[in-house]
Amino acid sequence: MPPFLSDPTRFALFVAAVAAAVAIATIFGRWDARHKIEHWGKQEGLRLVEFRGVPFWRSPRGWTRNENQEDYEVVVTDRQGQRREGMVMFTGPWHGFGPQDVEVRWDET
Repeated sequence: MPPFLSDPTRFALFVAAVAAAVAIATIFGRWDARHKIEHWGKQEGLRLVEFRGVPFWRSPRGWTRNENQEDYEVVVTDRQGQRREGMVMFTGPWHGFGPQDVEVRWDET
């Protein structure tokens, strides 16, 4: 253990700082995903009802998905109030930042 962490108070502060950093990163990631999906929806005339991230093994891109690709299951409503569900898949050059290519696959109902 590094000498600066041998003091119990410093160790507790270090653990609290790491926990706070993880919490902030998680909150920011969720906010960024919501913002990105809502922006896409607004451009398409859709209102986001709910979304959730998709693990790589459940994605249509499956095991080939890389770190520059993000997949979400979404529920939206269109201008007429019709509910639609599907998958929105973003691909960008820099880990989700910068211009994004978007692919949408709607569930057949």
